[in-house]
Amino acid sequence: MPKRYFILLIGLLLFSCSKKQTKHPDIFLLNDLTFTKLASNYQIIPYKNHESQGIVFKNTGKLISGEIFNFSVNKVLKAKSLKISFKDIRPGEQKFKLYLNGIYTGKYTNGKYIKLYKKIYNLRIVFLKSENEKLVHAWRDDLIIKLNKQSTNYRISIILETGDEPVVFHHYKKRTFKTNQTKNKKFINQYFSYNGFLSTGVYYRKNKPGKVQYSIRFYDNNTFVLYLMSSLKNKLDKEIFYFGDWNCTKIDSTGVSLNLNGTYNAINQDINSKFINRKQLALKARLKDNILFFSELLPFVYMDFPDDALVNLKEFLPTVKVEMPYATKQNFTKTKLYPCNKCFVRYKVAKVLQKIQRDLQKQALSLKFFDCYRPYHVQALMFKRFPVKGYVANPVGGSIHNRGLAVDLSIVDSKGRELDMGTGFDDLSLKSNHTYRDFPDTVLQNRIFLKKIMEKYGFSSIRSEWWHYNFKPKHLYPVIDDPILCE
Repeated sequence: MPKRYFILLIGLLLFSCSKKQTKHPDIFLLNDLTFTKLASNYQIIPYKNHESQGIVFKNTGKLISGEIFNFSVNKVLKAKSLKISFKDIRPGEQKFKLYLNGIYTGKYTNGKYIKLYKKIYNLRIVFLKSENEKLVHAWRDDLIIKLNKQSTNYRISIILETGDEPVVFHHYKKRTFKTNQTKNKKFINQYFSYNGFLSTGVYYRKNKPGKVQYSIRFYDNNTFVLYLMSSLKNKLDKEIFYFGDWNCTKIDSTGVSLNLNGTYNAINQDINSKFINRKQLALKARLKDNILFFSELLPFVYMDFPDDALVNLKEFLPTVKVEMPYATKQNFTKTKLYPCNKCFVRYKVAKVLQKIQRDLQKQALSLKFFDCYRPYHVQALMFKRFPVKGYVANPVGGSIHNRGLAVDLSIVDSKGRELDMGTGFDDLSLKSNHTYRDFPDTVLQNRIFLKKIMEKYGFSSIRSEWWHYNFKPKHLYPVIDDPILCE
């Protein structure tokens, strides 16, 4: 072999090896432009029309309002325009915030072209809450929590036009999860749905100014994205973007420990509007009782409601019926005891009721609630009006209703008609007893059906009221006298 061919062969081999050693190559575009920090639930495809070239990013999973779309590039990218379209939403219905190179540029709506004509190295989009989505309200002590529990099937196309220069994909390789990391796999298996591990929500203190709005998502390729905005008296206090890698260091019955390492961007109004851009930041985080605590800089966030939070059941389970007689004068006290027709229970109870509702819906049936959490002072008033043991609990020691662990309920058919249980709710007579038998078989069978399905999922009945069920253990949480959240 001639010497010059031998040298050429060695050079080709070295070049080939060097390409294989490239760490996490995502996509090469236009002179080795590399996209990084792109969420794993987006596909990248070339875009071309009669007058421009570009890239289309399409989501492969469900969109949650408050979610973040983000990418960075290793070299400057010339961006001509941007357009976001939704498959199932009409133009102008979905709002989003746009950030270019870490700078907020404004709010826009889907379906319209946004002229850019800028050189960018980073692009971020925050999808805002749409009109047809509702947050689920909950509270614990004086803290109000609102989480988005309803994902949508929106399919997004984000079209980024780059101009006349042709778009060429030289190499494409998705970043893959390292299967040898046992703790990471366990974390994914235990906490992730098919769409990742995510939460979007708001929390704030009662009667105090300021709130925290956030969106956080962990992906199964060991990446995460966090957006957090805190405000004080309706003015921006702090806005944070944090993108990077996660690694699980400990997972057991007490919670999860994580190491986070990534790029931190922030605007701090409390530090003379200080702007922090592309700072490398490593943090430790601890997930316990559905709350993610950070070692520094960041406040805590809720990945889900804590089990002891009182959750608005109708928002959490929109298909159930809620008709609370105590929110009217049509009850045995002839007094309006509740300020609004809302049923709150502990989140631990709500998740079990969700399972019961699913079972009933398979039979074209549904739960109907008459009473749920009851403030302690209401219990005292009820006992004063009707101090009969077995029907109204003595306020000494409190009722299970005062703990958010009891429900008064029945079952309705597909047309909303209650199954015949022999008496109505709060019929304070012997006919309401489970032991009363002087009813037609259909009535007795309806009571047995309700009792069986409630007991199947951990509830217990009391002898005197067919409608009343306690969640076990019935003293899991303390008696409280918090006012019902009606906002």
